Amino acid sequence: MDIQYWKDYYKSHKHNAANSRFSAFVRENYLKPHARLLELGCGNGRDSVYFAKSAIDTTAIDQIQDEMNYLNDHFGNESCRFVCGDFSQLKHIDSLRPPYNCIYSRFSLHSITYVQQCELFAQIPNYLDYDGILAIETRGVQNSLYQKGERIQDEENAFIYESHYRRFVTLEDLLGDIRAMHSGSRSFQILYAKESRGFAPFTQGDRYEDDYFIRVIAKLTDLCRGGVNRYIVIILFPKKIYTHRSYPPIATKCAYAHESKEAA
Repeated sequence: MDIQYWKDYYKSHKHNAANSRFSAFVRENYLKPHARLLELGCGNGRDSVYFAKSAIDTTAIDQIQDEMNYLNDHFGNESCRFVCGDFSQLKHIDSLRPPYNCIYSRFSLHSITYVQQCELFAQIPNYLDYDGILAIETRGVQNSLYQKGERIQDEENAFIYESHYRRFVTLEDLLGDIRAMHSGSRSFQILYAKESRGFAPFTQGDRYEDDYFIRVIAKLTDLCRGGVNRYIVIILFPKKIYTHRSYPPIATKCAYAHESKEAA
């Protein structure tokens, strides 16, 4: 992450009161009142403050100490906490209190390297509760800034443009990395995935932009919740009925039948 870049940025952008469209999308569709949310790379706190005001218990992480101090002084309370730290190293942030009902990342995933993303993804399942939500909005290869600036050697789709590091992901690769995350029997189910315009339109004076961004919502599920795997196996063979030995109804993963030459 470009710490000096963001230090300079927040000197003139302490807080933007308007929350993002993505934060409203996540709250309205995936969060229950009083859910516990962890934001990765909260920036100037625009979405963190919105979540807290919407009855969501919010913990937000960013690396800029001065900005975290400012946000805690002006918006911090029992349901809204700002923590200085590297969000790719959750295990080293002692003040975190998992599990959370949602881990939220908007415009922060493309600020870290793929190696850092792998480190982060290895930790995420341990910080989410059962049925917890992972919500990501990030820049992909369809974004207009893709390939602008100086390409970073030995990093795929990463560039320095206007003194700022950005790494652009493909939707397919991101979904693959999310599906590969697991902890024991806990893994992710994709609920929503799209790369499109209309997610983050931007207006400043006469300037209007509506660029491509990626949105992904995934839910952490546990196939062994309750301590038992349950399987339903249906075996169909046309033209003839087959019999097999009896097996215990729950412990059995598969019942085997013997085919004859008539089985198709």
